[in-house]
Amino acid sequence: MAESKVPEHEVFDLNVNKLFKGSELVLDEAVSTFSFHWDFENGMGIAHLIDINESMVNITLHPIGLAGRLAFMSDIPPTPFRIGDKEVVIYRVILNIMLDSGEKSAAIMFNDNGSVIQITPNFDTGDSSEVMKNFNAGLSASAE
Repeated sequence: MAESKVPEHEVFDLNVNKLFKGSELVLDEAVSTFSFHWDFENGMGIAHLIDINESMVNITLHPIGLAGRLAFMSDIPPTPFRIGDKEVVIYRVILNIMLDSGEKSAAIMFNDNGSVIQITPNFDTGDSSEVMKNFNAGLSASAE
């Protein structure tokens, strides 16, 4: 494997403010603070969505095992959170970190039925994207 440009631990912000699915953004600006820890020797780690717009959410994201990246996804049921003065429901969160470049992207599924998905502008939404297949699997499960 080529040398990774990703550290073992990092805390960073991403703005998840692009509408991918739905009629309008749930949050116009969703500055999201993430952290992750990864043990490259053992291939194990975990990530967290710490807050959105400085409102604590503390959502755990688990590895989903995709080639060429560290990919994490939450497994919470639809959960209400207060973000600033707005009540929102978060169903699923995905974090992607590309091993070759260190580029980070994220997506958040909102509402009880996943009717709105917001992404970072660089999130891979292509039909062949393994991340989107995992994300859509969560959407299908939420519809059942």
